[in-house]
Amino acid sequence: MKKKTLTCFVVTILLLSLLCAQACALDPSAGERSAGAAFERYYQSTSTEELLTAAQWDDIRSMYADEVNYTCDLFGFMPGELTADVVKYLHLAAVRCGENTDYRFSELLEYMADTAFSNALEQYQQSSASMRINPDKTEMRNTTRTTVQSFSRLKAKYADSCAAGMTVTCEASVSIDSGSIIRDFPITGAYSVRTSVSISGPESSDTVGIYSATDRMAFIVFWGSIEKFSYDLYNSSTGEFIRHVDSYMIRDKTARAETVLASVRNDGVRIKRDNTTGYSYFTNLLVCWERIESAPYTYFD
Repeated sequence: MKKKTLTCFVVTILLLSLLCAQACALDPSAGERSAGAAFERYYQSTSTEELLTAAQWDDIRSMYADEVNYTCDLFGFMPGELTADVVKYLHLAAVRCGENTDYRFSELLEYMADTAFSNALEQYQQSSASMRINPDKTEMRNTTRTTVQSFSRLKAKYADSCAAGMTVTCEASVSIDSGSIIRDFPITGAYSVRTSVSISGPESSDTVGIYSATDRMAFIVFWGSIEKFSYDLYNSSTGEFIRHVDSYMIRDKTARAETVLASVRNDGVRIKRDNTTGYSYFTNLLVCWERIESAPYTYFD
C-alpha cells in the first residue's frame, strides 16, 4: 500500500512539473524574463551618447551640418564630442524648429536613433550571460525597428493660468505609464519629463475670436518619437518558436512649455494660440484641460 501511494505521488509530481513547464512556456509574464525583454531594458536604460561612437557622431555632424550648427548657435556651444547636453540641445532645437522645412531635424533624430539601436543590439548580442539574463533559454530573431510616430507632441499637463496684469512661474511633469495608448500605440515602459515656465497674462487688446482674452494658460508638453521594436522569440536550446513580440517605446523625450490665450466665460471656455484667428471651444475648464492634455497635437500644431 505504501509503495502504491509513493508511486502515485511521484507520478503526480511529474505531471505537475510537466504542466508547470508548459504553463511557463505559454505564460505572457515569462516574456519579462526573456532575451527580448532584457534587451528592451538595456536599450531604454542606455543613453544615445553612450551608444554612438565618436566616428558615428563625426559622420552625423558632417551629414547634418546645418542642423548641428543651428543648435550650436542657438545654445552657444562648440560642436565637440557628443554629450548628454548636446543630445538635449538637439531635441530642444528640433522642438523650436517644428515643421520648418529649412532644417532636417526629424531626419537627424531618426538617423541617430537607428544607429544607436543597431549599436545597442550588437552590444547586447555580444554581451555576457549576466547581461543577457537567460541566453540559454531564449533568443531574439528577425529583429526590426521602425519609427511609427516621428518627433512630435505626445501628451501634455496643465501647469497654471495667469490673468491680465499678472505674472506667474509654474512647473509640472508629464508622465506616460506602461500600457498607455499614445497616438494609437500601446506604450512599453514608463516615461516622464519635467520643466518650468514663467508666463504673463494677456494684454488688453488680446482676443479669442470676438471675446476678450481673460487668461493665458501654460501646459508642459511631452515631445518624443515612438518606435516599434519587433522580434521573434525562440527557445535557444531546442530552436522552437515561442511567440512574436511587438513593443512600442518612446525615444527623444523632451519637455517644452507651451501657452494658449483663453477666454473663460459662463457659457464656456475658448482658447487659441497667439497669432492665430480660429479658436477651440470647451464647455468648462476641466474638459479644456483634459482634452489638451490627452491630445496636445490637436490644439498646438
